[in-house]
Amino acid sequence: MDTNQLSAVLSPDGWTAARNIEAALRQPADAAASRARRMELELDRYRGLARNPRAALRALLAIDDPLPAADRRWLLKKENGPFVLSLPLTLPALAVIARLFDTRHHFLCIEETPLTMLLLGFLTELHKGRRAMMAQASGLIRHRRLATQKELSRTVFVTFPDHHRSTEGTSRVVPFFGGEHYVPITEPLLYFRGVSPVVTFAPAASGNGLALARYEVRPNDPVTEEDAVELLTWLMARIETFVQAGTHDLLSWTVISHRTRESFRVNRAVDARMVEAFLRAWKDDAGVIGDDLFAWSAGELARIHASSRTTPKELR
Repeated sequence: MDTNQLSAVLSPDGWTAARNIEAALRQPADAAASRARRMELELDRYRGLARNPRAALRALLAIDDPLPAADRRWLLKKENGPFVLSLPLTLPALAVIARLFDTRHHFLCIEETPLTMLLLGFLTELHKGRRAMMAQASGLIRHRRLATQKELSRTVFVTFPDHHRSTEGTSRVVPFFGGEHYVPITEPLLYFRGVSPVVTFAPAASGNGLALARYEVRPNDPVTEEDAVELLTWLMARIETFVQAGTHDLLSWTVISHRTRESFRVNRAVDARMVEAFLRAWKDDAGVIGDDLFAWSAGELARIHASSRTTPKELR
């Protein structure tokens, strides 16, 4: 199918994905569009299956097991919890998560994003929610803090650093696909609180398979900002290398550019324009909007223009 034919079947999100693929992987436009089309078809298929939880689980278990035997044994071993399984959103990731869920002795604490909720949310409907939960990053950290030791021993925290997002204050800028991305500090906050190791995908040493890479670096005492950035830099580099290998494609290409430094800059400018318009409307209709709300809006505008954040010297 040539580029003109693809233009008739790609959705607006598909074209966004194609542009992101073209920029990140330096691929020709037609090749990028083909990859984006395959991504859309896979997303449509597994989103459709998710309406029937049991059928969806069977479909994920039917995906070929991507791991070599030694890595599979380590991952499924119940004595290894808790750890952070930090994966790029791909079909192999869905297959691995389904197998962990199916072991019955793991509890999956899965990071909720718009994409993961559509593809994996059905797991919480099976077995009365006793084997999996979906939560935003703050919920994962709360579970780590409140769970008993027995509960933690069987917990796997599943995150998706290829596309998860947060605010500037709870993210750090690290290199990714030749750009600068604001990556949330979810994995460091879990890791430095005893959820270890951080595990992700890496290309296999030979062939087209994949393997597990584990981050088990001892942090400084006390933990420093540099420790967090080092972990995130290692993680994003492994994911980039895995995707560059070309064997397995991301299902998150549509949203991967939303957290670049440039995207955050544009969003700040839009926010500032919205608040400025609000303040002008207040001046035109004095008395309609309360003084407290006006004062808050002025402070919010100052904050947006300053675009500053406090960087802690230590992660507590």
